[in-house]
Amino acid sequence: PEGIWSAYPLAPLPLAPRRMVNVKAPPGAQVFLDDQLVGKGPQKLAVGPGGHRLRVELEGHRIFFREIGASTASLTVRVSLVPFGADAFAEVRRELAALRRASDPWKTEPLLRLSRRLFIDHVLVCVLRGGSLKARWFSARLKRFASPVLSLPAPGAGSLRAPVVAAYGRMLAAERKRAKELAASRAPRHRKPREVKLWKKWYFWVAAALVAGVVAAFAIKDSVTEEKVILRVTRP
Repeated sequence: PEGIWSAYPLAPLPLAPRRMVNVKAPPGAQVFLDDQLVGKGPQKLAVGPGGHRLRVELEGHRIFFREIGASTASLTVRVSLVPFGADAFAEVRRELAALRRASDPWKTEPLLRLSRRLFIDHVLVCVLRGGSLKARWFSARLKRFASPVLSLPAPGAGSLRAPVVAAYGRMLAAERKRAKELAASRAPRHRKPREVKLWKKWYFWVAAALVAGVVAAFAIKDSVTEEKVILRVTRP
């Protein structure tokens, strides 16, 4: 019945916050969000909370996939489409070759670039020198090496799992500690209430005025009494 709508009004539900995803795709490329075509690149999408799947297709190129994590922050997705017949990992291979040729295997800048390109958080760098295997964990979240240099047995001479896993656990502990420090620094600080001097309170001045009035009244009374006594004594 029509009266049911006025008898039982619907309460509006709170809207979930949305975030912007700026998809920088080449013109003409088809952009799919959660397997639904939303238009051609570039696109600015307003997506709801939770995870999403982004797909970009262009004729003659490999399909671009990207998982969008469940976050509330807006982000920019730079779409790189690789033509068919081209090496999709050519740039990664060049960076890996540069890392192998580097005189200092513990430099952080190449590893940071590589981790950003591959969307990875941790890299185990292994160097074989003089029959001894050196290994070290790199953390992209901390932007530095988060473990000491491990001296491991040569391949085939023993198990590598235990020391590598132990160093990995120490790196995760360092990341959790850093995350707590960042959260504490960004949290609003509760300032200690400032103590107000007593003489700055309004009631202090009211009380002071009352006391001053009482003292003045007694002083005037005593003065008048004293004048009367003087007049009485000195009167001829």
